[in-house]
Amino acid sequence: MTLAGQLSIVLAYRRARRTVICRMYLGSTGALPAADRVEEHRGFRFHVYERDGVTAVFWQEGPTVCVLIGDGPPREVVDLAVAKAMAPG
Repeated sequence: MTLAGQLSIVLAYRRARRTVICRMYLGSTGALPAADRVEEHRGFRFHVYERDGVTAVFWQEGPTVCVLIGDGPPREVVDLAVAKAMAPG
């Protein structure tokens, strides 16, 4: 899949009636609009957006922007994004 002419990766998971989508693309979180809140965990900055029961969490890993989007409770979506960012390799 492409985003603004760049290759991007999209992964989708559905479990227990919840959907989570993870997308990665080359870019910068500096280009994002102001987040509802920003959290910092072990050197990563997580930009959190909440709209209509959906939470999107963006963070930077090198030249890649990662975003995890989920329809579960916001804290669970943020915690999952933090766990993904902290996972080895």
